Amino acid sequence: MTYLLYAALPYIVSLPLIIHCIKTGRSWIWVFVMLFLPLLGALAYTAVEILPELVRGRTGHRAARGLKKAIDPFGDLRRFQQEPSSPAMWRTASATPMSSPGTAAMPNRPSSTARR
Repeated sequence: MTYLLYAALPYIVSLPLIIHCIKTGRSWIWVFVMLFLPLLGALAYTAVEILPELVRGRTGHRAARGLKKAIDPFGDLRRFQQEPSSPAMWRTASATPMSSPGTAAMPNRPSSTARR
């Protein structure tokens, strides 16, 4: 009984990958490779077809971002503190006169209350 389980285990591992290969329309060569070389074929299919797809997709980018945050949780804060501000922000800040909050004047626009 145990021998039968060990003999069937490679095919049990390969079966979901064979189904994935057929559903996604990949080459039929992968099906034959996974049938005749079950563990090696499944490993090769995963490395060549599935992993690159995961890395390029949104899920892969999200996982990489989450891993980066787990390793260095304050990396974004440190990067923003070290980045110099853009010159456009400085020009805008120096062009607007100091006033109370909510009443910032727009420098190149005529006031609506000005006499004509």
